[in-house]
Amino acid sequence: MKTRLAGLLVVVLTAVALTIPQPASAARRWQGLLLSSDGRHWTPSLQLPLFEKLVLSPGTEQVQTFYVRNQSGGAASLRVTVRVTGSSGLLARPAFRLGVRTNGRLYHRVRHTGPQKVAQMRLAKGKIVPVNVRVRLLPRAGNKTMDGWLQFVTQVRLIRKG
Repeated sequence: MKTRLAGLLVVVLTAVALTIPQPASAARRWQGLLLSSDGRHWTPSLQLPLFEKLVLSPGTEQVQTFYVRNQSGGAASLRVTVRVTGSSGLLARPAFRLGVRTNGRLYHRVRHTGPQKVAQMRLAKGKIVPVNVRVRLLPRAGNKTMDGWLQFVTQVRLIRKG
């Protein structure tokens, strides 16, 4: 394969939809969370890939951003979770990094398959928070890392107490 010999085909990453898991009864009574891929057009859920067939070479990174808005009547707790369903061992490789951050804070590294809470914060009424998802392939990445793949879902939940 030409791209393999050239070292250009590195990572095929598929990040699937952003979802809002809420109990059905809560969804009927209160819809306090909106999401946006551009910060201008808002919807209760984003059913689109953040990264679609992403190919990285050693020493590069890609960052995608989506936005969360609290449109409830008061402050609420925002939780962001990443659920990795398959990684072909990619997350365990030291030259690969998947990280998530909210509101410009430090990236929380996703290290294993399964669900992982990556952010929890208090969100004021009307507040908009950017969520960044970063995928990096360090310069020392070897052939095994360059053949990896990963699938994950980012889940966002807004909980209003009281």
